[in-house]
Amino acid sequence: MSTVFIPAKGQSSRIPRKNLTELGGYPLLWWTLKICQQWEVVEEIYVATEDPEIEYLALQHGANIYPLQQADVDDKRTVSYLWKEFCEHRQGCQILMHPTSPFRQIQELQSAWEQYQTGQYDVIISVREERRMIIGANNKPIISWEERMTRLTQTAQPFYIPDGSFYISDSSFVSRCSYFEEGRTLPFPLSTISCIEIDTPEDLELARIVANYKNSISR
Repeated sequence: MSTVFIPAKGQSSRIPRKNLTELGGYPLLWWTLKICQQWEVVEEIYVATEDPEIEYLALQHGANIYPLQQADVDDKRTVSYLWKEFCEHRQGCQILMHPTSPFRQIQELQSAWEQYQTGQYDVIISVREERRMIIGANNKPIISWEERMTRLTQTAQPFYIPDGSFYISDSSFVSRCSYFEEGRTLPFPLSTISCIEIDTPEDLELARIVANYKNSISR
């Protein structure tokens, strides 16, 4: 079994009170809590927050509360640091889920879990697969000139971009590692809909279109 850790503070710079903003008739955080309830491997859910309204929502869905420090609220500590701190006092499998990824698919979560259970990996990281050419901050392609001239999306080796949907690992590895990708890492590519991540108002607008569509076909 496993423990899910969800960082969900009340403040947000781009979208006010993002974790409680409406998406398809529910608060954004609800979508992550709901998939955790549906995933049979989950034994415990912890929501890290300082916000009474988020705490109330979490408790309604059977989650426990991990109080945030002011440094976390003020973004003076990273989520990675917070999760490492949490795992220092835990045992067994640990899963980090950001509430900004509302459209996870239970089949993908289960497949990633089964990969982790093989014991071949220290951490499974959800990623967005990108086979097209990527341009770096210096406006130069992040591939060689030769590959740039012959790169076809159907044959090219993919780049893997972490998307924040989930990390699956063990408390002992998370608490002792310097960064999550330093061990035996498996990048787990997600479907397009699972990769939708809400960071900006434009992301939220797209997600609302998807949520409304999902609601319409489920009726």
